[in-house]
Amino acid sequence: MEIDPIKILQNTHSIKINNEHMSAAQAQQNSPVKEKGNSENVKNTSSIQSQKIKFQNQNKTDSVQRRNYTTTLCVSKKEYEAIVNKRPLIKFRPVVNSYIKSCDKALVAQSLSIPKSQIDRVIHETTQFLLYKNPASMYYDPNKILDDMYLDEDFKRLLLEKNITGYDGIRQQELLYYQEHGTILEPYVYRHGSKEQLLDYMKLQLSDAKTTLKNLYNILDTESGGLYSYFERPIHVLDNRTVQKMQKLVTDGLGNAKDRGYISEIEYNQNVEWALEKIYEIQSNTSLREALRIVTNHS
Repeated sequence: MEIDPIKILQNTHSIKINNEHMSAAQAQQNSPVKEKGNSENVKNTSSIQSQKIKFQNQNKTDSVQRRNYTTTLCVSKKEYEAIVNKRPLIKFRPVVNSYIKSCDKALVAQSLSIPKSQIDRVIHETTQFLLYKNPASMYYDPNKILDDMYLDEDFKRLLLEKNITGYDGIRQQELLYYQEHGTILEPYVYRHGSKEQLLDYMKLQLSDAKTTLKNLYNILDTESGGLYSYFERPIHVLDNRTVQKMQKLVTDGLGNAKDRGYISEIEYNQNVEWALEKIYEIQSNTSLREALRIVTNHS
């Protein structure tokens, strides 16, 4: 199965190149960022010897300049949310976003005080807990046995710090604990998560009857919604199988809201139709992939 996005694009059907496509390709080729990078590479090459000499002559007792603070960098949960939500992806160079993903991964790991290697595990644990252990969820099952919980030790430390011992207090604190994690993980999932993680989080957002409709609008907002942002990049392809799963999540979530009396039958039908139209609109948006293919073929 072909997984290289460049090869996938090269093997797709040909398109009619119009002025808009050529302008996009030309803008990519003459990108100021690209030119700046090339000029800086030349400067760096010519001045590498002088940089070495400068380093050797630095005051060795100046520990502030010589110390690397990266390993001791601390990012709070609030700071992480602000950084990620306000920092856009480089959408015209989607196949080289591995650096951005690595940076985001480091930030979310620091904000949750977990190793980068455990982020996928924590995403799974958080979504599973909120799906099956939150009484407001349509999938609530108090008897469901979840996988081994990586965050157990951290949660126990939190209980000791807050001196919470009663059963009801522990359950309430546990729900708040995972809800906070879920909020922090959302931007990462909608930027870099796997399709399975994306579907799980979408399922979670549509599981509470009270907020189903509001969350659905936020998910499918074509200006800044999570799905549009995720599938706009050529490296993420919205295949038919994923569309079918999304359709079921939407109909199940809205159906639960209707059955619980939060929306009417008319609202249910209107919003199911609206949501499916939005999903197909996202799937059929190939403008960015076409622009990338033109750049690839003319570079």
